[in-house]
Amino acid sequence: MKKILSVMLAALLLLCTFSLTAFAADETVAYVSWGGNDAYDGLTPDTPKKSWKTFEDAGVMSLLQNGGTLVAVGKAYLGASYTMPAMSDTLTITSVYNGVDYKNPEPAENPACAFKMATGATLTLQSNVVFDDIILFQENNQNTIKVGLGTTLTVTDSVILQTKPGNDYHYKIVVELGGTAILSKAAQETFTIENLGGTVLTYGDENAPAVTNAPVVTTEAPVVTTAAPAVVTTAAPAETTAAPAVTTTAAPAETTEAPVETTEAPAVTTAAPAAPTTTAPAASTAPAEEGGSNVGLIIGIVTAIVVVVAIVVIVLKKKKN
Repeated sequence: MKKILSVMLAALLLLCTFSLTAFAADETVAYVSWGGNDAYDGLTPDTPKKSWKTFEDAGVMSLLQNGGTLVAVGKAYLGASYTMPAMSDTLTITSVYNGVDYKNPEPAENPACAFKMATGATLTLQSNVVFDDIILFQENNQNTIKVGLGTTLTVTDSVILQTKPGNDYHYKIVVELGGTAILSKAAQETFTIENLGGTVLTYGDENAPAVTNAPVVTTEAPVVTTAAPAVVTTAAPAETTAAPAVTTTAAPAETTEAPVETTEAPAVTTAAPAAPTTTAPAASTAPAEEGGSNVGLIIGIVTAIVVVVAIVVIVLKKKKN
């Protein structure tokens, strides 16, 4: 009888260990490259996804609903303005992972491995994003990253800021009301920062406000002041009404002289994906819903515990009889 109980307890401990291991492995690492293919699984450097898209499509964001790490092993390219889907946790975008540095700043006019957007495109964030150990490349017309309400953008000291030869500007960061930008000192000195009521801090010293040499544009809503009509009563009642005074503060005009784009449109988009040197990867296996798999594991654990307790009770009753 003791042997049976020992075996059952050992099985229960093994099940719990397996469950904890599964919970610890929740963070996703996905790979992206303009030379990849959305038919790939996106889970190895040799099988990167090509596009970003949405959670429901075959792009790399389908793997990152819960955040995680996105490794750019080639051009992490947005071909148009893009609103990143809202993830449940922070997304780190990098070109260095597992001891391998994929960054490549050459050629200078179109780096082989960097984060870049189509000329003039805007990236809108809906959840926290960290750029770390990657090249942020500025295309022809100025690119923009918008940091929305409740969202934090972090640019670390290891990020390389590169602009196309002939440009005298880099990215524009728009921090909307309730948004936060934590920027390296290099980013503060080179980015154009437009603060619309958010918070801008210095990376590495998040308790101190950012001190920036870059053009900072603060736009405030027009102030409208209306004086209530005043009634003055003397020997002869006289009514004096002050005309409402309206004061409007115009937002500073921002002029960005961007060179006319004559190159690089989607020369990049027409490039055929490089064929893998081995047999074509197996069909993508979409990751199971994290929430569903966790609930299944918890139900399994509870069921196993109930079964063990029931068997122990039966055994003890038989022993007493």
